[in-house]
Amino acid sequence: MRRALGQRIGAFMTTVIRDYGVDLRLGDAVERIEAGSASTVAAVILRDGTRIDTDLVIVALGAQRNVEWLEGSGLLTSSRGLRCDAFCRALKGDGSPAPGVFAAGDVAHCAGFWTPARTRR
Repeated sequence: MRRALGQRIGAFMTTVIRDYGVDLRLGDAVERIEAGSASTVAAVILRDGTRIDTDLVIVALGAQRNVEWLEGSGLLTSSRGLRCDAFCRALKGDGSPAPGVFAAGDVAHCAGFWTPARTRR
């Protein structure tokens, strides 16, 4: 959580989530997921051998944006990803949309209707 949200917000969100009774495990590795009957989940086995009986598994993957390969392409990048407009059009260095280039997902740093213009750059 700390890497994704920062120290203060990550710690706060961890507390909030755990206060709701969620068994939040950060940094643990899953060895395997054991099947139950009728295509259900029975348990998760962690790498250290811990068995967690469950009927639901939520998988959340962290992501680190990789825009280094775009250097020299003329597209506008930052530590937050490939800069895009509100229509997911990738922006050129001058801030105008690059024809035929779109981005979505973790790599896209898109302005949205909820994002003030001053925080978009």
